Amino acid sequence: MDFRFIKKDMLPQIANLWDYCFEKKDSPFFAWYFSHYCLQQNKIIGGFDIEGNLATMLHLNPYKLSLHGRSFEVPYIVGVATDPMARGQHAMGELLSTAFTLLRASGTLFVILMPINAGIYLPYGFSYTYYRHGYKMPLKALTVKSTDVTLHLKRQELLKVKNELQSVYKAAMCKYNGYVERDERVWENYLTVSAAENLEAAVVYSGKEPVGYMIYSKTNGTFKIWELLTLEGQAKNRLLEYARGFVGEYTQLEWLAAPEDLSYLDFQEQSYTGEVTPFMMARIINVGKTLSSLTIPKNCPRKTFVLYVQDEFMPLNNVLVKITVTADGLLLDNSVDIPDVTMNIATLTQLYFGTFSVRQLLNNGKILAEQEDIVCLLEILFPIKNNFINEYF
Repeated sequence: MDFRFIKKDMLPQIANLWDYCFEKKDSPFFAWYFSHYCLQQNKIIGGFDIEGNLATMLHLNPYKLSLHGRSFEVPYIVGVATDPMARGQHAMGELLSTAFTLLRASGTLFVILMPINAGIYLPYGFSYTYYRHGYKMPLKALTVKSTDVTLHLKRQELLKVKNELQSVYKAAMCKYNGYVERDERVWENYLTVSAAENLEAAVVYSGKEPVGYMIYSKTNGTFKIWELLTLEGQAKNRLLEYARGFVGEYTQLEWLAAPEDLSYLDFQEQSYTGEVTPFMMARIINVGKTLSSLTIPKNCPRKTFVLYVQDEFMPLNNVLVKITVTADGLLLDNSVDIPDVTMNIATLTQLYFGTFSVRQLLNNGKILAEQEDIVCLLEILFPIKNNFINEYF
């Protein structure tokens, strides 16, 4: 199969495969994506059969993530699809291998992906790195109430309230890791698509200052919260109180809240408390540079240990290295010694993103390490983080 970056003349084939697998051509998102985004803001890799027909594709949508207090240019892989005629021929594996090779050569350290079916991507080294607290419940069971009478809420026209949303988003993200640093381009894309799909916005104010917002839709009897961010708990309660006000017209609530959300503590029915569910996956494609990017805490001991990372899908990431902790970062040297720590690429990705603690992964057999001082060192190097991301394309 011939893999290459897509050019403009190949876009009709891309659009046809997208129409077959995802949104249809008559949908608002499809119209916007293929007229304003594809090849103008992103890159696409396609695989073609011997007759020149598109067999498989993936889209590389550019974002900037804040991880460990640093900014990283990270491709968000979307639109992974294979034509039915090419399925069962390992086309996706070849496509991902090509993409990883090209991205690694360009300096990319890791990628993110929202799986339709996570089982498809686990064999290729992806792992869960972002979780959300999901609710699917009767709207009338949303019993949260605000006690701060000074807060006032306004329903706003989505495209005219960008400044308020930006202000809340930027302040709210300070407590999170792995979030998207939304610039003007990202905000413009997000709000344009949301408005085209008839999403609405409600903003909570304390005086004249916005302290929270909710972007939502009302379709087919369901009130769905697409994004809810606040700077204080009572602002969140005020927005949820507003949502419940639609109970006469809509019967169901859907909401993927932040992973630490505790709104369910006020619910009278325990079956509606929801559950923490995987949301986004990630994958390191350059182990050495990713490890070298770590910022070393001041209290970190200056130790040396040998790490073995297993990556069955990407041989360049199969590394056995001696790591020396210095004030300026991790120094990596090739090694032939017996490793002090062993893990696979999926586990290293989760450690780097701070999804799970070292002890959690160790106790579940994801990390092999016998020396307590080395385990303690790993805990300092890879602290658990509160990850959040809410991008859908």
